[in-house]
Amino acid sequence: MEDNKQMRIFIYLVLMIFSCVANADKALLIPMYTPNPTIINAVEKGKMSGRVKLDVVINSDGWVDKTSLVETDNPALAEAIQDVVATWQFKPWSVENGRKSEMTVTMPFLLSGGKGIKEGGGVPSDINTALLKMKCSDVNKSFAIWSEKHRSTTLSRMRIFWHTQAYLDNGVFMAYNATEEELKVLLATLRRSLNNILSNCRKNPDAMYVDYLPEEIRKFL
Repeated sequence: MEDNKQMRIFIYLVLMIFSCVANADKALLIPMYTPNPTIINAVEKGKMSGRVKLDVVINSDGWVDKTSLVETDNPALAEAIQDVVATWQFKPWSVENGRKSEMTVTMPFLLSGGKGIKEGGGVPSDINTALLKMKCSDVNKSFAIWSEKHRSTTLSRMRIFWHTQAYLDNGVFMAYNATEEELKVLLATLRRSLNNILSNCRKNPDAMYVDYLPEEIRKFL
């Protein structure tokens, strides 16, 4: 239990099948042994961060059979996570009633040792709560910093917008068992709305950021 508590310190929404209700052919994964990567100290000290997405095959005996790297922006971090995830164990399940003898799940990780939503900061574990409390004045400040330091990047890389996308990509949206195509549509909707969000926030700095998000995105916060 202590390992799981520590993991929440630095892993933002390690979203697996835990949030899904078991059906006829899919068992509910219940973590039994999920130790942290040894790299945790470097993450907590802000010396390492990054995104990692793994495909993990789990056998009905609860043990991880193999892991495959889907994508990452930090190969060293990905290797450390793969090594430890390979040792994880889940509660075994019966293969009766059509349930499969193995399950493949996608596990996205977003690791950061920073605190709070700010330029140069990390992603807080309660990201959706933070986004709900975000005012347009915060969006305006973020845009000013992005304009000064990161104008060569796309607007979607502005810190607040990046956190919103990360929340959707690595968190709640996947909990609804959405397809990759559905997620792409949702993210595209968000990106198309960025200029409109900025325009509204400049006009109404005391308004809430979430009020100007597309309706289909607000319902997930």
